[in-house]
Amino acid sequence: MSSERVVLTGGTVITCDPTDRVINHGAIAIEGERIVAVGSGAEVAALLPGAVHRPLGGAIVMPGLINAHTHLAMTLFRGLADDVNLEGFLALVMPAEAAVLSSAAVRDGVALAVAESLLGGVTSALDMYFWDEVASEVAHDAGLRLAGGPAFLGGTGPEGNSFDAQVQRARRLWAREPAEGWHTAIGRWAHPHATYTLAPDQLSAVAAAAREVGARIHTHAAESEGEVAMVSEAHGLRPVELLDTLGLLGADVVLAHAVHLDDDEIAAIARSGTSVAHCPGSNLKLGSGVARIPELLDAGVTVGLGTDGPASSNDLDLFATMRLAALIHKGVSGDASVMTAHQVLRAATIGGATLLGAGDELGSIEPGKLADLVVLDPGAPHLTPTYDPVGTVVYAAGRGDVTDVWVGGRRVVADRALLTMDVAAARAAVSARRPEVLAAIR
Repeated sequence: MSSERVVLTGGTVITCDPTDRVINHGAIAIEGERIVAVGSGAEVAALLPGAVHRPLGGAIVMPGLINAHTHLAMTLFRGLADDVNLEGFLALVMPAEAAVLSSAAVRDGVALAVAESLLGGVTSALDMYFWDEVASEVAHDAGLRLAGGPAFLGGTGPEGNSFDAQVQRARRLWAREPAEGWHTAIGRWAHPHATYTLAPDQLSAVAAAAREVGARIHTHAAESEGEVAMVSEAHGLRPVELLDTLGLLGADVVLAHAVHLDDDEIAAIARSGTSVAHCPGSNLKLGSGVARIPELLDAGVTVGLGTDGPASSNDLDLFATMRLAALIHKGVSGDASVMTAHQVLRAATIGGATLLGAGDELGSIEPGKLADLVVLDPGAPHLTPTYDPVGTVVYAAGRGDVTDVWVGGRRVVADRALLTMDVAAARAAVSARRPEVLAAIR
């Protein structure tokens, strides 16, 4: 945790607060890990005498982006399964996972993903994968907030545990997690993979165990037409209908993808307070379709933005995800007013924070919140001129424009350099595993 007192001055501050306030020539005062003031430069500077002043030179400063659905360690398999649908992707990647994954491999994959995320302005991520304790350690050391925790499969997973052993391990993990510390803002999580990889009684068992300790639940649902058909044939119910029947919708549940929903399912998601992680890049690349996000938002559903894993989307770029989310819904609907830049940026920030159960701590630039901040290059030609800074972020900016990142008041990226880990070493470690991955699929 940082103990520094800093005032960032002379920037355009996009707050993503309840009124979507944008402050020109604004300033942000940070003391320790929290924001203590936001406003005009002179007003804020007076509130924190003796602080270090860092001029922004007119740069846009915005809340840290929140990746609402990903599988970070799948950097190991980036580009391994291109130009196939979801079922083809799983058929290629799952055997490679079984052959290659280990604690050491996950450490390497997560390290590269964390570097990519932080350099691209992503400060928090909801991550479903194996060897979660390793992932949490790597993320913590580098400065990425990770909503990790145990993942569940119906059979024996890559870690070699039966389903019952997975549940027992999760109970032990949740029991020893500290009540205070790095994970407090985003809490405990359980990640049952999907309705097609766990039986209904297994899904119920995970939900019961998670809810005993207040852990939130994150699962794939209705990602592809093939998945919907498979689950319907096996159980006589569509994936979201099955989850609803099992009591697995609720304010503590995040559905990843949720592409193929009917009107009744949208109503059930809204009624139950369930959140949705929208992954437009992965959905399009796998040919899964376009989720009904405008309808979900109109129904009052909390929506965050996710990249999915870097094996299905090939990157962890939330700036590209934001732009894609805005454009595809305009194009599909024929209505240019659908999915405005403000809606999209809110989904990537305060929407993601709310989805994580951390809306009081993350997702906007407000006094009292954790200082997770991203600064964009003020000299970038393609960001000039700026009439609506929010539109500039969504329609013009890219992750290459990120110059500086703070997480909890700790400066983790400075002048485009990651301060908390060796990026070259992370790249080399994953590259060295390429022959092993290729051998696994031959």
